[in-house]
Amino acid sequence: MKQVRRLLRMLAVAAVSAHALLAPAQANDSQMKPPRRRSDYSLFHSPPERVDALFAAFLDLMPLQTREDALAALRKLWQQSADENGGAPDLDYWLPLGSGDDGIAAEDLLALESEFGSMPEYWQLRYAASGADPPERIRLLEKATQVAPDDAISLFLYWRETAEHWGPYWGLEMRFVTEGEGSLTPGELSICRNWPQLAAEGMEKAARMDGRNAMLYYWTARYFAPLGEYEHVLELLELGNGCAYNYEPCLFPVSFLLDRIEELPDIVGRKRAGCLATLKAQWLNYPLPNYIRLMDMLKETCVALSLGTGIDDLNTVHRFACRFGQTENALMFQRVVSNVLVSVLADTAVRLWGPMEPQDVEGFNLLHRKLGAATGQQLAWSSCGGYFATRLAGVWTPASPVGDGRDNEAAAPEEVVDYLVKWPVFDEYELRVFGPSVAKLMADLEAFDYTNPAAYRGY
Repeated sequence: MKQVRRLLRMLAVAAVSAHALLAPAQANDSQMKPPRRRSDYSLFHSPPERVDALFAAFLDLMPLQTREDALAALRKLWQQSADENGGAPDLDYWLPLGSGDDGIAAEDLLALESEFGSMPEYWQLRYAASGADPPERIRLLEKATQVAPDDAISLFLYWRETAEHWGPYWGLEMRFVTEGEGSLTPGELSICRNWPQLAAEGMEKAARMDGRNAMLYYWTARYFAPLGEYEHVLELLELGNGCAYNYEPCLFPVSFLLDRIEELPDIVGRKRAGCLATLKAQWLNYPLPNYIRLMDMLKETCVALSLGTGIDDLNTVHRFACRFGQTENALMFQRVVSNVLVSVLADTAVRLWGPMEPQDVEGFNLLHRKLGAATGQQLAWSSCGGYFATRLAGVWTPASPVGDGRDNEAAAPEEVVDYLVKWPVFDEYELRVFGPSVAKLMADLEAFDYTNPAAYRGY
């Protein structure tokens, strides 16, 4: 996990100097612009004004409001680490900031229930902020499905999180693993044996209830794949490929941050730099989906290909992989995963194809040329981060430039606060500039047809 966080931090470096070069003069908090709405599809069940009000109330609860608040909290962490390591601090700032004594406790959010308890987003927030064990924690997401039975996103999130953590059956799984089948009653054993199927069926119910978001079908297919239901996986991928929208489902407040990244400094307020710092630290530690399972699902398709599956099945999986890189509000890491999925499928197909006509060879060459262009965009993104890191003197970034001698040095609190406060502009650049550029390339790749490679022209 540390390696993944390091990669994401490298991608986040450019926030520092990009903000210094591009940030406008400080705005008056009373002159805030309303958030821009880009689509008639939303991950939020509640009306926009209610979602905005919930986020504002969430900000008001943050103990770290000003830059000085955040700096004091980081200095405390610095000193604690120095005392524990012979005077030489050795710490990771990302997890502690905004947690413990300086974070929002679960009981703090109870005060908001009377006003926002009818909103599923409130219960998503309660789940995200909870430090309870899975059986207790999952009940908060279950509450989101109860207050809004027609909210497909909350239902999907409930079943996905339950599938990962076993929810109320967490203890059964642990006994099944550590003590064996003999420790369970026949009813408990039935739950353990059928639980993956039940969770996958719950996610499918949510995906079909929504009916418009491809990512709900794609992630549901990933949970059916380990069950060996290959034909059903293809059906779900085809349903996803036919959806008009393609949004990554995630819990509030991360869904809010992704959706309103452009306006975030104005929404938070320029004087509340401590809130921005806390939000960034929380975002950096939002768990990544399990992309490895997607690769396993793709490998099953490649095995089926070797056994003589229909070419149309290849097209179904290929279009899923391409659309995965076109996901709205997805970070660059997910677009890298999409590139890998498309590449693995194409490379396997070429190896199994046998002799080709020259026109088909040219089609595959064009496919790989477009994949190379997408890879080039991703490498440019990484290089961009290294360049910006050298352009703003005196500000530390999570991935220091190679050769500066600071790779293993804990940053001073003042440096970390400067970085955390200036992050939104770079994340906006990732989500709204580099991301759509790669998404356009993946949309071009989607036109490739395995039944007629010769027809592909790179767009």
